[in-house]
Amino acid sequence: MNDSQADDLFDLIKSMSRTEKRYFKLDAQKAGGKKSNSYLKLFDALKDLEEYDEPRIFKKLKGEPLLNRLSTEKNYLYYAILKSMRSYWSEKSAYSRIKDMILNAHYLLDRGLYEQCEKMLNKAKKLAEQYKESTSLLEINKLERTVYINLRVKSLKAKLEELVKEKDEALDLLAQELEYADYKYLIFSEYIKQKRLTDPDEIQKFKINYPIEEIKESEIGSVSPIYEFYQSQFYYYRILGEYEKLFGIALKIFEWWEMHKEFKKEYFFKYIGDSMNYVSIAYLNKRLDLIPSILDKIENEPPNSFHEERLVFETLALSKMLYFLNDGQFEAARKFVGEIEPKFKKYYIKPALKTSIFGNFAVLFFLLNEFKTSIKWIDEIIEYKKNQHRQDIQRYIRVLKIIGLLELGLVDEFDNTCRSAIRYIEATTSGKNKVFEYEVIKRLKKISSMPLDSLMNEYDDFKQFLEDKKNNPHDQISHGLEEYLFWVNSKIANSTILEWIRNQ
Repeated sequence: MNDSQADDLFDLIKSMSRTEKRYFKLDAQKAGGKKSNSYLKLFDALKDLEEYDEPRIFKKLKGEPLLNRLSTEKNYLYYAILKSMRSYWSEKSAYSRIKDMILNAHYLLDRGLYEQCEKMLNKAKKLAEQYKESTSLLEINKLERTVYINLRVKSLKAKLEELVKEKDEALDLLAQELEYADYKYLIFSEYIKQKRLTDPDEIQKFKINYPIEEIKESEIGSVSPIYEFYQSQFYYYRILGEYEKLFGIALKIFEWWEMHKEFKKEYFFKYIGDSMNYVSIAYLNKRLDLIPSILDKIENEPPNSFHEERLVFETLALSKMLYFLNDGQFEAARKFVGEIEPKFKKYYIKPALKTSIFGNFAVLFFLLNEFKTSIKWIDEIIEYKKNQHRQDIQRYIRVLKIIGLLELGLVDEFDNTCRSAIRYIEATTSGKNKVFEYEVIKRLKKISSMPLDSLMNEYDDFKQFLEDKKNNPHDQISHGLEEYLFWVNSKIANSTILEWIRNQ
């Protein structure tokens, strides 16, 4: 197993709930033998680590023969966990239950137990119809033909004709679903490449390639195809920048989930993703009034597993904080941080997401002029040495820390952090002189060395530099500009940042 695979194994173990870990260990112990005993030792060594650290693994397992074949043991453990988790989740997912029943039907068919096979297929078919699982319906349909022929059922021809009709309906459903899914994924790939089309020729070509507006919603016949159609419309209007239409589609998707609650339970992760899309479009349309009710729905949605519980926590930790910051509810945001801070010990949050969440916490306390607390959250991100995620946020928060140290009068730390931040910029960009944060750091260093009688002029120059950046359409600055402007304006006004914001 290479480094990437080792990280995959570690991430897999860290994503498991306590219940899942216990189930896996019991499952492995049932299997017995030296092999299970060996990889269970490796499992125990890995599950207690905060981050993947091979020297610590060797120290924990010193003298164990498995260290001589560590790569093989890691690989074996990875697939043993996946196999065990498939078994654990087989009864918790409709899709898994359908697949298990189809596998059971195959076994019964091979043994010539046709009547039992027919009963099993009937159960699978009923569930597949409920969840519009067209691929499963086709697989069941194929098996039913063999069963009916072997049973020599009465009215065989009529039965087979009925199956042909059901097959055609399932194929039609699947074709529609995949047609709109094709549009969705292809348009999404265009969106990733270019967030917004502005050139008239490119827009015309795009509309010819993706004739979404020519499709009549009333002619789409079923639950799954209509969902995929809404999804394709979502990215279609997003790349065209037609935000009012986009808002209407986001609302339709949200309402689709409310109408089909059984799908919400089965595809909870997709439901949360679509809800967050709705929130982001509400921001674009300046409809902050809608956001609390959306977040309340998510918070009150009963999770079916530890993973769904963690997903709700992650979603609210990020989205509620953004809402409070955007709506100017700073005291509510402070209270929220206090409520959720202890829960970060309960859940393993991936570094990219943790960087975003802790970055928002740092911004909150920066705006409250509580610079020590802001720096505490920044250091939570910086001190995780293996964190290569969200480098844009990491550059930005390093500048916030520099301003915080300047405010606190910690001269030595200020100088050290400036040097460290510049090294980070050099390591994560192609040329520091073109990087916005590097320009800001140079100006902050200048401010730090200014005599008092020249300081106000330097603040004015810094403010002008930031406003020029803000007003230049060619400067795409995703983080920090507003916060730096808040700070420098507060210095010019001789007030706290929050006082300055509230006086505007």
